[in-house]
Amino acid sequence: MLDRMQFHRAILDHLMEPVLASDATGMVQYMNPAAERLIGWPLWEAVSQPVQEILDPEGVLADTVWQELLHSGECLVNQPCRLRARWGETLERRVSVSPLYQGSYHCGTVFVFHEDRGNAAT
Repeated sequence: MLDRMQFHRAILDHLMEPVLASDATGMVQYMNPAAERLIGWPLWEAVSQPVQEILDPEGVLADTVWQELLHSGECLVNQPCRLRARWGETLERRVSVSPLYQGSYHCGTVFVFHEDRGNAAT
C-alpha cells in the first residue's frame, strides 16, 4: 500500500500534461515525466535550478514573463507562453499557474503546460 506522499507522487508522475513546481525562490523542485519530455531536462538536473534557466536556458525569450508568473501570487489559467526546450527549439504552449501556500506563507508555484487546441498531444 502506498503512503499518502507516494500516492500523490504517483498521480503527478502519470499525468499526461507537463507539470513543474518551484519553491518560493523560483527554484525547480519537481517536474513530472511529461515535463521532462517537453523541455528535455531530467528532474535530477533541473532540481534547484531557477525556473527561468530551465524554461529559457539561453535567455532569448525576452518577452516571456516567468518571473512575473512566479511571484504574482495569482492563479492564471490557460495563458499563452513561449518556452525554450533544452535542444534550442522555441515551443508555443499555454500554461496554468497556481501559487502554493502553506497557511499564509507562499511556499512555491505550480506550472501546468497545455498544448494549443488542434496540436498533437505532448
